[in-house]
Amino acid sequence: MVKPAFEVSEDVERLIEFLTNRPRASYAEMSAKIGREVDGRDRYVLTSARRVLEKHGIFFAVERGIGLTRASNGQVARLSTSQPVDKIKRTTRVAQKRQAHVNIQNLTADERLAFDVGRSVLHAVKQNVSRATRTLLAKEILKDDGGVVNINSVLSLPRHRGGR
Repeated sequence: MVKPAFEVSEDVERLIEFLTNRPRASYAEMSAKIGREVDGRDRYVLTSARRVLEKHGIFFAVERGIGLTRASNGQVARLSTSQPVDKIKRTTRVAQKRQAHVNIQNLTADERLAFDVGRSVLHAVKQNVSRATRTLLAKEILKDDGGVVNINSVLSLPRHRGGR
């Protein structure tokens, strides 16, 4: 089945054209170019333009309060690995704080099962994004001369075997 194609607005197209060949752009320059506040109420225009550019392999890093700069290869690597891991870590921490407020006794059997499964999954995710696990993974990757470590190697690490 073919996905529906969405058209981008003229403002998004102008912003894409403006950003395509630029190594850096301030919020003031972008706002002046399209006549909208890309660092204020119209930030969705900038978000849309960045999404379209990312599909074409053009990534930008944010200079807080200043604007955007073309992301280096190292920054793209961080945007695709460390940043999502940090976000997952924060999300699991918030979820675990919420779990403390659930009255398990008032849940139906199905709700309790779903809650327990979800809690177990979140615990496993939190454990796998911890700094200790990432350090163990780094050692494992260095031992294997780089590359991706398969899931069996991860599960055989001391932290997953119950030892520490």
